[in-house]
Amino acid sequence: MAGMDEPIKLFTVDLDSSQIPLDEEEPYLTLKDRKVKRVHDRMRRAALADAAFSGQFETSSLFYTRPEIVKMRERFSKKFINQYQTAFD
Repeated sequence: MAGMDEPIKLFTVDLDSSQIPLDEEEPYLTLKDRKVKRVHDRMRRAALADAAFSGQFETSSLFYTRPEIVKMRERFSKKFINQYQTAFD
């Protein structure tokens, strides 16, 4: 807020998830292969979280580098994105 001496924590982001189609079930994968895929996906998410929490990168950089996040932000104006970035910083 304007005029505040201490920064506040920002825990929100505006994304339009309808811009990302749901993955279709991969019918060619066996049950075992689907389970393996889920485990690998979980491991990738855990590695990303570990890297973020250890300071290896700024999570805000994902807003500009992850294609699915960029896509979900397309409908928001540059002005809105700039104001959000100012608030986030």
